[in-house]
Amino acid sequence: MRKPMKQLSGKYPLWLLVAWIAAAVALSLLLHPISSWRDGPEFSLTSWILGIAHPAGFPLYNAIVWMWDQIPLGNIAFRSHTFSLFATMLATIALYHVALSFIRQLYKRDNTPADQNIAGFITLCWLVMPSQIENAVQAEVYSLHAFFTFIVIKLLIDYVDNQQPRYLVLASFLAGIGAGNHVTLGVLIFALIIAASTASDWQRLIKNAGTSIMAGVFGLTIYLYLPVRSLQNPTFDWGNTEIWERFWNHVTDKKDSSTHFSSILNTETHQGMDHFLALYDWVGAITIIVVLIGWVWIAWRKPRPALLILPWVSILFIFFLGWTSSTVLTGALGMLLLGLIPVYNAILSQTHHPRLSGVAIIGISAAIFMPIFNASVSFTAQRGNFLSREIVASEYFSIPYRATILTGRGSFHLLSLAHLEGARPDVSIASLAYIFSPNHFRPMMPYDIPLLSFPTTSLPESGDTADEFKLQFLYELIDTNAPVSSFYAELDEDYLTTILGHIQADKGLLAKVSRTQTSEIDCAQTRKVIMGKLLSLHESKELLNNIEAERFLSPQIFSWLNHQLSSSDPQCAASALNLGLWWLRWMNPDQEAEGPLYNDFGISFARLGYDQSARNMFLSSWATGFTDGRINLGVWYEKHGNYKQALHHYKESFIESGNEKAYLAMRNLIRKNNFRSSN
Repeated sequence: MRKPMKQLSGKYPLWLLVAWIAAAVALSLLLHPISSWRDGPEFSLTSWILGIAHPAGFPLYNAIVWMWDQIPLGNIAFRSHTFSLFATMLATIALYHVALSFIRQLYKRDNTPADQNIAGFITLCWLVMPSQIENAVQAEVYSLHAFFTFIVIKLLIDYVDNQQPRYLVLASFLAGIGAGNHVTLGVLIFALIIAASTASDWQRLIKNAGTSIMAGVFGLTIYLYLPVRSLQNPTFDWGNTEIWERFWNHVTDKKDSSTHFSSILNTETHQGMDHFLALYDWVGAITIIVVLIGWVWIAWRKPRPALLILPWVSILFIFFLGWTSSTVLTGALGMLLLGLIPVYNAILSQTHHPRLSGVAIIGISAAIFMPIFNASVSFTAQRGNFLSREIVASEYFSIPYRATILTGRGSFHLLSLAHLEGARPDVSIASLAYIFSPNHFRPMMPYDIPLLSFPTTSLPESGDTADEFKLQFLYELIDTNAPVSSFYAELDEDYLTTILGHIQADKGLLAKVSRTQTSEIDCAQTRKVIMGKLLSLHESKELLNNIEAERFLSPQIFSWLNHQLSSSDPQCAASALNLGLWWLRWMNPDQEAEGPLYNDFGISFARLGYDQSARNMFLSSWATGFTDGRINLGVWYEKHGNYKQALHHYKESFIESGNEKAYLAMRNLIRKNNFRSSN
């Protein structure tokens, strides 16, 4: 057994303690005081009521934050936000010790004060990254995810250095139970295998590996929380996980996980370049170059430490290729910053010119830190005012007594108003995800809408068939309760196009609905709704510059636009094109929202007879990774007699996504033209 190297006595440089305290104070001032947006309200809600969140359920996060929420620190949402800050600071300290252990492993020497300074600088760079700031100021799982990542890697480095089995066993257990906070911690199995393989003999290897596997499996039992809690029918129960098939689909995120790797196959979407450019904007060219130089040196001179980190980090970056916000990758980004160590060590080792070395250290540190700091300042400046929540709240408080809101998948902001803030207990919130996608969520139950009469129509289990029964269920829900409740819609695009026949013009974001079974959308009424929403934007300059509000409003605007674009009235479609192009020009929506809109633009241009414009829009839709855009590009080529190009796009769309429409279009084209695909 190798003699463990001495560590410094746990002391931290004074400048680093001051910097950490300053960062904690600054982040505490940025904490969201109330429910914010995206996944934040969902995690605040599911942790407080011990519910089940979106895949993979996040049982450990819910359990830990539920205990934290018992501390009287203000409203419930704010308590869950403070936990993210607490987890961020814990992760920062853990990263500091990872860096010190990594230095000892690279250079086989005891840590020095200079090593402390290098490790401290790495933690500051990580702490002020925009992605980590976003994780630190709202309810999110990624700060705790980074903490588990750093602790596991620290233990594995120590195990490789001194071969004490307890480090490997504890690392395996923490990797298992930490996967209950975020399932992607499972990629650390590659680091665990590399560390275990360093055992001095086969007997020790087999013994340590067996014990570690049992420890990891024991940690994974945290996922038993999902079926046990689901059997108790919590207020928010995503996935109905008491059934084995649903449990497995939920834990493995069967519905969405395949879409991550599909982006790898579709190299023409440039998602990898988009991700790189986002990192470039946040950390700057010098940081990327220095980190790459450092890791090239480590991989060349010290391959074992490189194998301990680079494989799983690479897998995460590939898996989340299109995730340009990088919030899920903050643990991996912290590990990549270890590439700064060889560069700093090489400069400090130049003892012949200490002054020159000092100037070089200061210069490189400033060139690395300032772009990150400037990006974080710009990022946080766009995150204030919580206008998105205020918009929803103003609408929510203005609807009549005992009203019902029909919402889609993103109902968390409304549920947080009802269950975390106790607002408007007379209002019913009916998520249509429980009606139209019960295979991904669960069927709607009477306890979801206790103030309403529950329909007698049987709701089918499958979310892909029997749409007429789902519509019948919804119509009965509206008709039965119409005498006592007025209905309002705040919906996702797919649900909106499916169910609403008539929409009453309304300036607000919650539109009053009345049930009719006509499929035609009133163009003039819809235009009034869109113009009302755009007028709301112009009434507040703050709103136009607020990222959260823009992310909230984009799906709303797109929903109404797509209604007009799908109209058979050419004037209606032309009007929608003008409005949509205005939105794209001035609001710069994210890539996920652009794809469907470009696709609908292409359809509308084709209907209006502008063939070349239609093709350009389908190309733009495809460039965002939206499969239907590429399928429609194939339709365009087929219409213009270029069957070879049409078949190519149909086939590639099917290979990339398994889209049934692409397969049917390819089959029909082959049959119609009596030729066979090369494959």
